[in-house]
Amino acid sequence: MALKLFLGMLPDEKLISALRFRRYKGRDDYPVPTLWRVHLLRYFLRHATMESCLAEMRRNAALRELAFIANVADVPKPWNISRFEEVLGEPIHLTLLREMFEQFLRKLGMVVPDLGRHTAGDSSCLSARGDSKCQRALKTSHL
Repeated sequence: MALKLFLGMLPDEKLISALRFRRYKGRDDYPVPTLWRVHLLRYFLRHATMESCLAEMRRNAALRELAFIANVADVPKPWNISRFEEVLGEPIHLTLLREMFEQFLRKLGMVVPDLGRHTAGDSSCLSARGDSKCQRALKTSHL
């Protein structure tokens, strides 16, 4: 599975280590690598909400396996993920996320030499006429 290969290639060791250190003696109902993988899978699988991602994980054993989850009962609850995401948003972790992304892009750039030379984007929310409904939605999103 391509997703499994991609997840295995992410240079996320420093980030996971920092998140484990941040947790230190806190509860470990859901290990950091599991929470991290669930967080990533939501975006990789293009779920609009974390709740829909968690629901799919409860239904799909192969997805649970990607997040190191053995049983349906071990799928995290939405509030576990939201607390994890709060910690992930702390400045030190954001810095590590950027470093991880840049390191991954450097690796990818060695394999795909023209990476980024010919890029395209979705311009459906661009408007020369001012503040459209789509632009207002982008301004209020958390992206």
